[in-house]
Amino acid sequence: MGNFFVIKKQESDFEAFVEFWSQQYNNTKPLEWAFDTFQLSKAIFTPQDLKQIFTSKDDSGAGFFSFAKVNELVKGLDTINKLKKNFEEEIFKAEFGHLPIAGQIALLHIINPLNFPMFDPHIYRAHQFLKQNKIMELEDISKAEQFNAYIEYKSYILSLAGEKMVLRKIDKAMWAFGKFLNHEYAKNFF
Repeated sequence: MGNFFVIKKQESDFEAFVEFWSQQYNNTKPLEWAFDTFQLSKAIFTPQDLKQIFTSKDDSGAGFFSFAKVNELVKGLDTINKLKKNFEEEIFKAEFGHLPIAGQIALLHIINPLNFPMFDPHIYRAHQFLKQNKIMELEDISKAEQFNAYIEYKSYILSLAGEKMVLRKIDKAMWAFGKFLNHEYAKNFF
């Protein structure tokens, strides 16, 4: 008999949830490499830092931080470094509000990873499922609603994180669970 793995639905606490689902995480996008290997807690970034974060593995021009857009971000480097020292929402919106919501959130995470968790369609799906026990999609709500959903998610996660859990591990767990919920196999559980 082989060694087979079966997922079963069961009640658990948030720490057990994070422990299990963070181990299921396997996102190979270039930005993920940067989040996992780059020192985001640096006091200030250099232009080379931004280029390393956003073009570390892929400069194909695809995505909200393509190689061309990294040069646009470098122009806002002084603002990014200012926000790293003292975050002000109005300044962030004025300088980077034109970016897609996912780009704004990635940049917020880079500016202050301890206060701005990651957020994408998988994480939204996971959060909505944990909150409402139903699958909802980020693309089905407006841009303003997406940002409000992020603010709600941020409050939710920061209240659960506590001192024991690393925010990046929670990001990975929520992403993996949300991706699982998007799979046909998950429908067998709910």
